[in-house]
Amino acid sequence: MTPKELRELTKPLSVLYVEDDDMLRVSTTKLLGQFFGSIEEAVDGRDGLDKFQKNNFDLVISDINMPNMNGFEMIKAIKEIRPNQAIIVTSAYNDSDFLLGLIDLNVDKFLLKPIDTSKLIDCLIHTAFYIQNQKDFYQNSIRIAELEAEVKSLKLRLPDTEEAIQAVQHTDKLSPEDLALLKLLEKKFSKAIYDIQMLGDYPDHLKDNLLTSLEKYAEILFTIENYKEIAISLNKLDQSIESDEELFQVNINGICALLEDVSANLTRTRKGSFYDKDAEVLIKSMKRVMASLRAY
Repeated sequence: MTPKELRELTKPLSVLYVEDDDMLRVSTTKLLGQFFGSIEEAVDGRDGLDKFQKNNFDLVISDINMPNMNGFEMIKAIKEIRPNQAIIVTSAYNDSDFLLGLIDLNVDKFLLKPIDTSKLIDCLIHTAFYIQNQKDFYQNSIRIAELEAEVKSLKLRLPDTEEAIQAVQHTDKLSPEDLALLKLLEKKFSKAIYDIQMLGDYPDHLKDNLLTSLEKYAEILFTIENYKEIAISLNKLDQSIESDEELFQVNINGICALLEDVSANLTRTRKGSFYDKDAEVLIKSMKRVMASLRAY
């Protein structure tokens, strides 16, 4: 992805930047201004939470060690208000207890201070795609709710009999065994992505976990007539990673960040019993990863 394409993706997004160091806040806000059209600054956790409660922000970027209210407390409060809020943490600390605390808070990304521009760009690519996916999913959900309300208000009924509806639902659902396998694959897939990002490497066992998971997903979903397109896209994603393996290794953090969106949408699809709106979001995520591989 070129810097111009990234700016086109991030420019419409609004950011809340929370940092108690005045000089660092000014310099980082200037850097973020190259990507985002709207940035609001906060000087500590209390100030950040107050501003978050008064406005809608697409992204929150925050330090952890701050006066009045630290970053952990602020993020916990934000997640209680908006569980899916995209959050990036910046800190000079990276010990295991600290990182586990961020995982528990479901923080999207962590950037070590001083902030490296290339790592910031990788982080922004992933986060911008995640935010866009969330917006797409939300808009689809609203449209579905509107259609359901229209049907209810007009007292329309589908032409299918109750027995036919149940039969269709039955054929479109997976067996308990396949659902259990999908859940296991989700864990393996997510862990492989996380391990690759932490190691910054692409050892064979992680490659096998990643590609095997994609193949197994495709094999299971191909058994459902309405979701063969997902299976085909998963196979294409698998082949794209294998065929561009050298590029994948060179740009491993950026690509794995995008794969996190695929992993999250696979989970959402399974929990949603494979609704069409979930399928559309998932396929869109996979195409973004493939497009990103081709872009490098």
